[in-house]
Amino acid sequence: MGYVIGVSSGIFGAAQPEEKLQYISLSQKAYYAMFKGVNFVQIDLETISEFQYPNLKFEIEKVKKLGMEFGIHGESGHFGGRESPAALDSSLEVEYRRSHERIHYALENSGKLGARYYLIHASETTPFSRLEMDLQPAKLVDIWGRPIKVFLEENPEILDWISEQEWADEFVHRWRIESVKDIFNRLRLQEAEKISRDVEEEIRAGKIPPNKREEEIERRLKEREPELKKRAKEERKKTVSTWLQRQYSVADIIYGPERFAYIVVGEWMRRKKDIIWEGIVKQNLEEFKEEMKQNGEEYKIEPNFEDDTFRSHMEIWGQAVAAKYIWGHFNVDKVEGKKPSPFAHLNFKKILERYKMYFVFEQEMPPKGYEKYIRLNRPTHIYWLVKAINHPLVGIAIDFEHLLAGNINIDKELDKMPEDGGKYVKVLHVGWPTPLAPAHIPIPLGSDQQYKLYEWMWKLRQKGMKDCWVIFERGGGRDPIKQSVLALRKIKEYLEKDVPPEKLPPEFFGFPTSQSLARQKVVIFEHALDPLKGTLMFPEITHTFLGRKAIEKGKRPEEWAKEELK
Repeated sequence: MGYVIGVSSGIFGAAQPEEKLQYISLSQKAYYAMFKGVNFVQIDLETISEFQYPNLKFEIEKVKKLGMEFGIHGESGHFGGRESPAALDSSLEVEYRRSHERIHYALENSGKLGARYYLIHASETTPFSRLEMDLQPAKLVDIWGRPIKVFLEENPEILDWISEQEWADEFVHRWRIESVKDIFNRLRLQEAEKISRDVEEEIRAGKIPPNKREEEIERRLKEREPELKKRAKEERKKTVSTWLQRQYSVADIIYGPERFAYIVVGEWMRRKKDIIWEGIVKQNLEEFKEEMKQNGEEYKIEPNFEDDTFRSHMEIWGQAVAAKYIWGHFNVDKVEGKKPSPFAHLNFKKILERYKMYFVFEQEMPPKGYEKYIRLNRPTHIYWLVKAINHPLVGIAIDFEHLLAGNINIDKELDKMPEDGGKYVKVLHVGWPTPLAPAHIPIPLGSDQQYKLYEWMWKLRQKGMKDCWVIFERGGGRDPIKQSVLALRKIKEYLEKDVPPEKLPPEFFGFPTSQSLARQKVVIFEHALDPLKGTLMFPEITHTFLGRKAIEKGKRPEEWAKEELK
């Protein structure tokens, strides 16, 4: 396949009234690219209802007969409204069900139409830093869509562990749970009363001298303390366990219940040494420590939930759990437990295999202020998700504009990508690189922007990116593409020739090979003042010394000017 250049269709919701007919259906959107010098278009799906357009299959077949191929950019909150049409990284039961069923429907219909790929933003759910502020349904599920209570019952060691943690109290809403110390003191007081009665009876029976009363009570109480401490721990654990299972299995509204599900699944992943956990958390911890060091704060942090700093910074470990929830949607037929997934019959991978269609994950364009708290927003994180899914038709989409908008240094990000990371990249979204998204500005031929894109794509090629759809995502205006396709053709040409960025010839920047670079510079210099013609107070030297002699011999001025440029 190599590198296939394409453009995006644009959306009905953003079109001017006089342009709306151009986006009235998926097929009309596809026609847009036919006159832009490419034979591939990324159709932007604004709602799954577009699959119900009358005669859609027939209209799409006409597009394909004209030599066009297409991929589909799945629904996004950015296409109109902030709510995410699909949230595969959510642990909320209602969101898990809705998202899985919606994606399954979209995949099936995209495959029937002949799409080469279906693309979604990996995450558009509530950012980590908002979970403590936002009310959510309390009914939670595990990574396969089963009730969280089932997951805890099948993994009792996880339930025992979290029930023993003092900080688990924050997840038990509307109920005060006694601490182990409080329970111990209560049990000790009860035991002291019982022992006191026993000692009084023994004093009356003459078994204990009256003056030894307090001493004997204290001695017996001290002997009972180890057992009382054990009972206190067991009682608290049982109470917490009961309330945790009950609270996250009923239809209630509380603040940020997903934090509980994420910690439960995270601890399970940590104990299993899950590949996603190991890959993402290791990278995030290194970056977190480095950031703290730069800020003058250097301290030890352990990669487990008993460490308060680790637990409170969801941006260190939350991405791993988010990726695991997405992984679960692709493995509903491979539950690690006795109870099957309620979505086992809705298998994403079977659809991809039936239609030979790719599924690719793209980074979201984050809302300002939440750049670092998006649940899954970096190619180096999505890499571990795709590697764990381990399917030849599941890959990565990289949007350079989205990365810049997410306050991510692209050069560093690509350098951190594992050496085989490029082979998973199946779609690139390119445009004038800017963090002021959504810009979708054209790429000028011969520009610094064209060169920078080449540098980034060269890095990916060195890590295995040999087959990829390169999509210019168009913005608005009368000519939203301009020279972008020409610039991308040059990038494609020299990437496939394996030319390093520092060895790119003048032809890469659009200079024709028929003239030397030195000759072109002379011509540019001679005509640099052309815009000032007719505005100067002194006679203009238009034809040079040789030109004047030619005119004296009978040559017309315009004739000399043409010959000069031949």
